[in-house]
Amino acid sequence: MSEKFSTDKNYFLNRWIYATEKAGIPCVAYNPKIRLIKDEQDKLEYSFGALFNPNGFNRPFNTDSKSESCPMCFELIETNTKPYKDLAPGISENFLITYNAFPHLIGSSIAIARNVNGKEKPMYTTSNLNGLKQELDELFSIADEIGLMVFHNNFGAGASIPNHEHWHLLNFGAAYDKVGKMYGFDAAEKIQSKKLKQIKIMPSFPFAHLIFNVKDSELLVGFLNKMGRELGKKYPYDHVPHSICQGKEGVLVVPNKIHREKCLGSSDVAGHYLDCRSIEEFEDINFVGYRCNLEEILYIKVELDLESFPNYAL
Repeated sequence: MSEKFSTDKNYFLNRWIYATEKAGIPCVAYNPKIRLIKDEQDKLEYSFGALFNPNGFNRPFNTDSKSESCPMCFELIETNTKPYKDLAPGISENFLITYNAFPHLIGSSIAIARNVNGKEKPMYTTSNLNGLKQELDELFSIADEIGLMVFHNNFGAGASIPNHEHWHLLNFGAAYDKVGKMYGFDAAEKIQSKKLKQIKIMPSFPFAHLIFNVKDSELLVGFLNKMGRELGKKYPYDHVPHSICQGKEGVLVVPNKIHREKCLGSSDVAGHYLDCRSIEEFEDINFVGYRCNLEEILYIKVELDLESFPNYAL
């Protein structure tokens, strides 16, 4: 019997399927074609999965913090009259857990920060990390309870709606089930950093990154604070755009070298390439193309040695 990688809890997945059916989301919208691709040229021990799901490109993109039509606020209001949208009632006072209306995979959900006194909570940045440790602790706990993983597209690093904080809750185990094995971040070899205690890295991943223990969000937030102070002035908003990707063996943090509002996000960084916009792109994408697309937005290791980050105390 082949190994099953999906971790979604049955009760949650049943609620998710019921809710998406009520919303009129067809099954084809969350059953993508998937190709497992390895590096045949440089012989790196790293692989990625290309997912073809054109439905995902219909999602809204709103970078205007003054807009009155916030999709996240709309979901919070809609839940009052459509309770099926609340996939985990009572699980949190701070977040609504609902399905992603443009899911790449079955179970794809969003944790939307609830409004406080009618005001939406803006997305955190490296220049404003207030309360992030507590938020991460709660989100990791929620994700564990429902069987998903936490991913975050930051402002300037793939976030489509940065004016309202929200986190993606995903289970790429469904993709691994389709191809029969893990790939990307989850499959890559991880070793302890020789320079930074309690931190791991992937020798075969060519971009600047660090991997944190999911139970040590204080260390993760401390790193983001240090990174923001050291590098923030190089960016237009004094903030370092970055991705957070939870995997089976830790939490991957990858900084972007540029601020770009529309670009690849955390899923792509973790090895789940979602940017194939046609079947031809899906069939043609290879490891070199994947790496080149990420090189446009990420630091390669020789450009930014996070393991030697100055004065970073662990």
